Amino acid sequence: MRKVILMALLVAVSSSAMAEWVTITGNKILAFTAYADANTEATIKNGDKVKMWKMYDYKSSQEVSGYKFLSSEFQNEYDCKEGQSRILANTTYSINMGVGEVIFAQSDTGKWQSVIPDSIDEAMWKFACRKK
Repeated sequence: MRKVILMALLVAVSSSAMAEWVTITGNKILAFTAYADANTEATIKNGDKVKMWKMYDYKSSQEVSGYKFLSSEFQNEYDCKEGQSRILANTTYSINMGVGEVIFAQSDTGKWQSVIPDSIDEAMWKFACRKK
């Protein structure tokens, strides 16, 4: 278990350092901005599937289970042909833009889910898959 957490932390730290964050969209209700990593070395394509890092950067402190944070990074895999996505890893930070203390880290592969039309996930899917 410790190895999994350590690997997730190392991946998250290296992805933040090399990331080229591009603003994708925002959410006024939750007060955050969604970014995608435009660094082509961080985007991995395998056939119809693309792995890409994204970040949610919050305007004010968020709280889950008593832990406060200001940003969360996720590595998602997008199926460009089937219109699906799944989370591969995520890390939550105490400070904006993936900086500060790591509050939570996980590297479990999630289940494939259909991309919801007109959602932030659809905007990320379009960016990752180079869709218009």
